[in-house]
Amino acid sequence: MPDYRTPGVYINEIPHFPPSISQVETAIPAFIGYTEKSGDGLFIAKRITSLIEFEQIYGIAYPERMEAKLSDAALGSLPKIEVSIPSASPYLLYYQISMFYNNGGGPCYIIAVGNYDSTFNVDKTALLKGLEACKVVDEVALLAIPEIVNLIEDEDIKELNDAMLAQCNLLKDRFAILDVPEKNEGKISLVAEKFRKDFVGADNLKFGAAYTPKLETILNYNRAGDDLISINDQRIKKIKVNGLDDNIKLADIKILNYVDLYNLITTELHKISVSLYPSGAIVGVYSLVDSTRGVWKAPANVSLNDVVKPLIKIDNADQDDLNITPTGKSINAIRTFTGKGTLVWGARTLNGNDNEYRYISVRRFVNMVEESIAKAIQQFIFEPNDANTWSKIKSMCENFLLILWKQGALQGAKPEDAFAIRLGLNSTMSSLDILEGRLIMQVMMAVVRPAEFIIVSITLRMQES
Repeated sequence: MPDYRTPGVYINEIPHFPPSISQVETAIPAFIGYTEKSGDGLFIAKRITSLIEFEQIYGIAYPERMEAKLSDAALGSLPKIEVSIPSASPYLLYYQISMFYNNGGGPCYIIAVGNYDSTFNVDKTALLKGLEACKVVDEVALLAIPEIVNLIEDEDIKELNDAMLAQCNLLKDRFAILDVPEKNEGKISLVAEKFRKDFVGADNLKFGAAYTPKLETILNYNRAGDDLISINDQRIKKIKVNGLDDNIKLADIKILNYVDLYNLITTELHKISVSLYPSGAIVGVYSLVDSTRGVWKAPANVSLNDVVKPLIKIDNADQDDLNITPTGKSINAIRTFTGKGTLVWGARTLNGNDNEYRYISVRRFVNMVEESIAKAIQQFIFEPNDANTWSKIKSMCENFLLILWKQGALQGAKPEDAFAIRLGLNSTMSSLDILEGRLIMQVMMAVVRPAEFIIVSITLRMQES
């Protein structure tokens, strides 16, 4: 009680509600890769909220050089056009961010590790340094490094993937999204076999998920103007106007007043779309599902926006091996279904044989609960390690889990079936624990799991005789 000495009226507010737990963010990703501009500097995490903000800070996509080849045509008719990219750049982070926002993404962190280079260099050391810079950003809950797949050496890809999973295991507050490299294998079974053998290790698999195959998107390459479009046609190269040399560009066609040909070429150029690995779109799906349903809902059976089709068609037989394998390294498929479009058709972590954490939603939900509770009970550090403190902590955690149960995150007809909290002397702590300043609490939860296999028994009743 305060020592009142002066006559007057004193007000003492008495709190009636216990301390509460706020749910931490679950879908704020960090993207690591190469950008046009350095923003606030290389290896510095910058929070953005839109693609426009990304463009303002980090620039746009790498300007690709394209070539248009003209086939022979009858007199008076236009030739057929074949457009190609002789040497595509490995810098695809901008397109991945576009897919992230087009599929429901929100706030995210960008860590630039370098700027575009004409040598098309993707450096393992730079990506590792960017990953290390991400470690100190507490808000990050998802990790994606889309340009890992463009590393030349298989060992470098494996090292980066393993480093992502190791960081997730160390901090236990984030989850890694991995792409499955396709290096001329063709068949999806060979792609999966090589990934499991050469591109990911055997540790920390419950903290990540892999997705395949590459996707044909509706995004167009950044041509950065007609100067980067060369015309490979001997008939046009013979024309010399205003000092033009043999390097005929698309703009020259317009100057030469070949308007129909110019329009034909530009039409074909717009048909060339960007093919991307799925990590950017998948992270967007995670954000969308978390915001609309909750982190306990599996990020699967969701349609992908801005996707024409997967580049490798996967059927039920193919997915049998992707989903369940003796190695436990499950790979989630992206498939096209008639009348439904392109869907994410898998919900497993890389540790697909783990009974506890085989599902992405379970692992990420537990991450959220652990971090939310850990941050909330920090206020009790140095408080008396007695029954009063234990009661406050237990009540706070029970209220938090009760809310989650009501939202459908925990299964059970009654709260006591859904969760239980143990905290106290001779329950979770001994006298020695208390003497040494340890407060130990056990939280048990019945987390909902996705209905991965729905089995329907059908009985046909025949006409009685």
